[in-house]
Amino acid sequence: MSLLSAQEFQDLLGISDPSLETKIKTMMPAFEGWITDYLQDFFHARNYMRSSGMVFDADAKTLTDSDGEFLDADTNFRADMSFHLLGTIRNDGVYSASTVTATVITLDDNYSFIDENFTPSPVVTIYEIIWPVKMKYAVAKAIEFDLGKTRAVVEAPSRQNAFDSDKAFRYPERILSGLGKRALV
Repeated sequence: MSLLSAQEFQDLLGISDPSLETKIKTMMPAFEGWITDYLQDFFHARNYMRSSGMVFDADAKTLTDSDGEFLDADTNFRADMSFHLLGTIRNDGVYSASTVTATVITLDDNYSFIDENFTPSPVVTIYEIIWPVKMKYAVAKAIEFDLGKTRAVVEAPSRQNAFDSDKAFRYPERILSGLGKRALV
């Protein structure tokens, strides 16, 4: 499951606006990558696996493991989980699964891979991510801030978009303090 759903965002901030769903879903992949970079924490669960037989298909939005270990008792990956890939050639990062079978993970619509099928294949590690519940309100406030910046860009094209400048988001300290590690305990 992604860090924050559109419904959670609206519930936390007391907003009722169906038009926000698509915007929030579109923003979430970039935001999850930024938050793990900013906090230097990927929130790894104990579930993980390593494999050297993985193929990434950009068109199908799938990750295929020839060993078929995605549903093993030790791994137990599932639909709607967030996961972190490490050790790939082109696809290290945070993703959300739409479906999971023993051999294939399919990404949620707003996430994507770059084709990757190398021989020999690198050893790739997949970690399940458990996002801290206490982080959700601060994340909702950061997204609200970004949505306000995006509206300002549309209204005044000379202003810089909140997503520009190498992820140098300019959040107020009151938002960033809610993302601090002390707030996650």
